[in-house]
Amino acid sequence: MDGYTEDEFEDEAQQEDDRVVREETVMTSGRVASVDRNTKVCQMLSQMADQMNSMSSRMNNLEQRRSVEAAHPSRHLSPHTSPNITYIP
Repeated sequence: MDGYTEDEFEDEAQQEDDRVVREETVMTSGRVASVDRNTKVCQMLSQMADQMNSMSSRMNNLEQRRSVEAAHPSRHLSPHTSPNITYIP
């Protein structure tokens, strides 16, 4: 075997196998970390979208209240005096 004893050949083969396993483990853990990061980013984006929708809804309600107040300046709207307008604190 070109100057190798059988034990040396098996040791070298085992070292090569170990190296391949380590490389595959690193690649797999990198993919897992990447998927975890992507999942966290998607969750954050979803939460941000929910917050934006909530703020948009609040802004629309405020605009409705302002337009009603502008049309009827003597009326000050509150959740108690204006049942047709949704009050969001």
